Amino acid sequence: MKKIVLSVMMLGSVPVLQAATIVSGCVTDSAGRAVPGAKVFAISELMHDKLYRAEAGKSDGCYKLRIPGEGIYRLGVRDLRFDDDGPVQAEIAIPGAELQKVDLSTDVPNGKLLRERLTDGFLSASDGFSGVRSDRASSTGFPAIMAQIPSGFADCMLQFSNGQNGPTALWWCNTGLWFGIRDERDAHAMFESIRDSIGATLSDLGQLRYSASKDTHCSGDCVEFVAWESPINGLIAMHHLKIKGRNVLWLWAAYNSRLTEKGCEALQRHDEFKVDHSTYFSAVFAMRAEYDHQLVAAVKSGNRAQLPGVAGSSEVAPNKCLEEILKPAPAASQPKHFAPIPTPPAPTDSPVRP
Repeated sequence: MKKIVLSVMMLGSVPVLQAATIVSGCVTDSAGRAVPGAKVFAISELMHDKLYRAEAGKSDGCYKLRIPGEGIYRLGVRDLRFDDDGPVQAEIAIPGAELQKVDLSTDVPNGKLLRERLTDGFLSASDGFSGVRSDRASSTGFPAIMAQIPSGFADCMLQFSNGQNGPTALWWCNTGLWFGIRDERDAHAMFESIRDSIGATLSDLGQLRYSASKDTHCSGDCVEFVAWESPINGLIAMHHLKIKGRNVLWLWAAYNSRLTEKGCEALQRHDEFKVDHSTYFSAVFAMRAEYDHQLVAAVKSGNRAQLPGVAGSSEVAPNKCLEEILKPAPAASQPKHFAPIPTPPAPTDSPVRP
């Protein structure tokens, strides 16, 4: 697959630009060759997804994109596998000061970048996924807290609830709410690539005690489903959905304070502990339903910024048991590596949940 690199300027982890800025850069492939005609896009969140486009030059593969006004903008390169522009690859904030370089690629999802972002999220689950909270939160009208976007996805959110089963934190990402991946074969290939990256990430984070779930069944709109469970760090799941002919990938990770505390105590007693999938699924789908309801109402009203949020509180009770479990062992007794997380078995047709 060709690799495309897009150069813009950034400050720290989020590029920062002056108002009415000319964003410029060059589009190249994995060998450093110019890619003439590559389509670059920038989407404004503050101004209700206003779109700006530029086309790389026919000789040098470089472009100039004028972006007026302040706000947060998501940038990427047009990906023909998608109905719309495709996954987001960078964010810029306007106005700003010092500028730096950003490289983007059509090698999407990029395994290295994906694993880096997943690591930040999974390690901070017990802190309300603070490791992936985005600066976009103060600038958006969406009814949730915006989260950093892993490679291959178009949007990510953080939501929280405090129901009868205790505080639950949710980090979820999708490949597009309003558009999809054109070909089911491309969606399946992306599903497998992301699944493998999650497995590799969890192998490196063996202290979190994740294991591949045997539950891989799905029905209804669901084409494929995989999950990983941890008695001390919650549940991770990914769905390949086909909704009205559109292929969408949905990845989420959830952490419940009460369940993980019980799991941690069982682990300390060397007792067997079964992760309660139903409690996680109930909380996750309730939060998603509330988000979808608010978002549809916001779009219809054309006034998203004034709608109340549904993100809830990001505070989750400190888990002293978890802190003890994750306390680094003396250097001499630390294992050099953790056992790899096995790939979940292939899905079956047995209906369990959508």
